[in-house]
Amino acid sequence: MAWMAANLYLQSEDHDAAVAALEAILAEREQRADQTGLLDPPPPLLISPAREGWLAVSGGRGWFRELGWAAAELSRRVGARCLSVELIGNSYAYRLSEHERGEAREQVCKPGEAAFAGEPSDRAEMIRYCDAEREVYERLRRAGIPAPLCVLGTAPIGYRSPGELLGEGTLLRPEEEGAERTRLEVRAVPFAGEDPPVIPCSTGTDFGLMLFEDRYVEGRPNGAALDRLLEIEEEILARAKRARPGGEITLTVTYHGGIHQGELDELLRKRGRPTAAHVERGERIAWWQFWRHFGRMR
Repeated sequence: MAWMAANLYLQSEDHDAAVAALEAILAEREQRADQTGLLDPPPPLLISPAREGWLAVSGGRGWFRELGWAAAELSRRVGARCLSVELIGNSYAYRLSEHERGEAREQVCKPGEAAFAGEPSDRAEMIRYCDAEREVYERLRRAGIPAPLCVLGTAPIGYRSPGELLGEGTLLRPEEEGAERTRLEVRAVPFAGEDPPVIPCSTGTDFGLMLFEDRYVEGRPNGAALDRLLEIEEEILARAKRARPGGEITLTVTYHGGIHQGELDELLRKRGRPTAAHVERGERIAWWQFWRHFGRMR
């Protein structure tokens, strides 16, 4: 399902202060996400142990309406620098914010806020998408965030087993009154190099290692925009080969284009690429925005 992330990164060594600040923010409910209709609550927040001066917080998108607001508030209360990252790898979209002691330092959103608001852009021309996974990973690394925290919770191709012990972290589960804290050991993904992770939708091994991916795009397709998608596809395949050197690796990407699926398929066929054989024409794909719903809906 490509690389997905919805994390906070706090530049601090004080794990307990971060946990206390998050607990207080959640208790005040100012930006608490609406849980109406969920049979089960979202998973608890995971606050990692400190690593090279940084802490990672995952699970926040299930509890805060705006993750950028949570980054600003956490940075203000702890008196530190904090980044929020929301990445939808299979739609080449990401939103990143950086705050220092509550003040905004940087905000980036590609391809635009519409991708995160669920607003359709099918009637516009398809944009030249960016390699969102690479951009996010490089931004996090430039900020000084260590690789094990950047990819915490993922399972990159070639690295399926838990890696080194990072230390003791905290699960924070908000309750009606207060929050429940649980201590646990946190292990890193044994991830090396300066490539973002490659996380395919599915794999096969009949003819070497075969990676299969679904990607969701919007807008009326054109040759230049589609060629950019295929360039990114080749970059992802190159990253997979670097992660698993010495083996035969192939990547097959199926592109889903909503109401423009027919035009997209025609352009793909001209380039000798596979098309989406069983797409419901005219229907928008809504579920790819993976954080829309946590738990099971009524």
